Amino acid sequence: MAERQKQIIAITGYSAVGKSSLARSISEHLDMGLFSLGNHQRAQFGAHGTPPEYHAKFGLFATYYSQWSTYIDEISKNSSGDGVVVESVYSHAFLELMKSRFPEHSIHLMAISANREDRLRFLRLKADIGPEEAERHLDELDRIKNTVGLAALLRRGIAQLELINNGDLDTFLRKGIEAAKILAQGTIECQTKSGLLLPTH
Repeated sequence: MAERQKQIIAITGYSAVGKSSLARSISEHLDMGLFSLGNHQRAQFGAHGTPPEYHAKFGLFATYYSQWSTYIDEISKNSSGDGVVVESVYSHAFLELMKSRFPEHSIHLMAISANREDRLRFLRLKADIGPEEAERHLDELDRIKNTVGLAALLRRGIAQLELINNGDLDTFLRKGIEAAKILAQGTIECQTKSGLLLPTH
């Protein structure tokens, strides 16, 4: 009997859209390892993650991409499940590196989005800041991620999941887990529209 192919579910999206919550839920429900790229970025580059000047010097930044890939490889090997959930992938370059580094894995990109009102509300709760500071902080986070081409990467997601219904997190997580299960099976591609899972043909 052939060995089941390992999976990497890579989650992408702007800040405060529910990526971390979804990644943890998928990891728990599908018994997959979890690698938080955001935590490593903040540890290496500070609170805002990766500053634009590092992306302007990709030769230097590629060192960190390679290091993160090593961590993902270790987590995958030590996982009792079928692979790893990677949260968050912000650049096309890192996604392509994962594809070349893990040819034996099936890599699926889940793109997460939410409206600005919900994002601001989540950011205020998470960071315990006021409305004006949340606006400024969100704009700065978006600016940084746009420097690495996040908007274009979002369009490449096989599964598109939007946090809707005034930030109904429980429904969002349930739909995200459903989408991840389908992706991990490797049988069909899917997308989610308005929180509803739809197979594509």
